[in-house]
Amino acid sequence: MNTTFSWFSCWGRGDNHPGGNNVWYWTQLDNGQWGNMPAVDVHTSVDPAPGLREC
Repeated sequence: MNTTFSWFSCWGRGDNHPGGNNVWYWTQLDNGQWGNMPAVDVHTSVDPAPGLREC
């Protein structure tokens, strides 16, 4: 992601990442492709983010 504002469709569990958990967020990337971002790269107070549905 290149922009400072991002939106996410949902979250799911996957491989562990450096953030210390296995939560990943599904989003449309800046290049138009769809993909997952590890929670460590998403600024939330807790993971998964409250109010966001599970994929």
